[in-house]
Formats: sequence, C-alpha cells, structure tokens
Amino acid sequence: DSIPYRKGRLEAIAYVKRNGRSVVTATHAVETTGKAVRLVATPDNATWKADGQDLQHVRLTAVDSKGRRVWAANDELVFSVEGGACIVAVTNGDSTSDELNAAPDFDTSKTVTAHRRLWNGSAMVILRSGREPAAVTLTTKAPSYKPVITKLTTN
Repeated sequence: DSIPYRKGRLEAIAYVKRNGRSVVTATHAVETTGKAVRLVATPDNATWKADGQDLQHVRLTAVDSKGRRVWAANDELVFSVEGGACIVAVTNGDSTSDELNAAPDFDTSKTVTAHRRLWNGSAMVILRSGREPAAVTLTTKAPSYKPVITKLTTN
C-alpha cells in the first residue's frame, strides 16, 4: 500500500551466472491496460470428436483496444449453444465463487444457457459433443460487449 500507483510497464528478468557471465533465463512483463472493449473466444480442441464424450473448452477473455487482457474485467457472461453439442460446465478459476460450475441441462436437442462472471478478465465454457458430426454455434453475451458468435464443428 505504500507504493503509489502509476500506469506503465513492469518487466522482471531472471539471470543466472554461467562461466562468470550473466545469462537471461526468463522474462515476464505486465502492462497497464485500457478499458475492456470486446471479448475474445479461444477454443482448445481442433479435432473435436462427435462421440458424445469429447469436450471443447472455450476461453472468453476481455481485452482492451490493443488486444491485451483486462484483468479487472468482471462482467457476467451468458452462454448459449445450438447444434450438436451441449454446455456441461462453466468456470472462471475463482475458487471463492458461489456460482455453479455444472450446466443446468445436458440435452443437445435444445438450446441451453448458462452464465458465469469473468474473473481476472477470463471465463470458460465447456461443451460436450453430440454423437453425430454437426455444426455447433456458441453465443456469448454480456451487457458491455457485442455478442461473440463462435462457430465450431464436431467430426
């Protein structure tokens, strides 16, 4: 609390001594971000199988105008899915949250919605594939952002 807040960039650099010389072994930087202006969806499973069991994790991240993650964003997101998949869980990594992780329904024949707040600028929705190859549309809405439509397919 005794350090005044200032905008800018902070970089940490780790060194080790090798043969009497300092050698960089790791770097990490954090930078002040602007206001969150949009959500970015990032699916993790490029080979999503239509076997009724395979999962697709889709991370939603609030970013500023330069594409940097806005760690202070905590908006509520509403997820809905249509097509050959269902929402099985939503999470955000906040172990103190009282929001449910499990989705309310596992029926791939209807549109199901689930919600979760961003925590540290991020949240995740987990989809389970149906048993037949199909197109899947995940829609993510939040009052502060344009809806994000994520088109996926199961094989």
